[in-house]
Amino acid sequence: MSDRDLEELMKEARTIILDISLTEKMLGNAPVYVFLIPFWKSKVT
Repeated sequence: MSDRDLEELMKEARTIILDISLTEKMLGNAPVYVFLIPFWKSKVT
């Protein structure tokens, strides 16, 4: 395995980790959205 291959793998791993943490953040905030959306819809309509 060359350094270049390792570098590419690290880049991919970093992207995946970022995606996972973003998803976790969104899921962590999900209860807030679940409560806000019906409230927001009732205000809009």
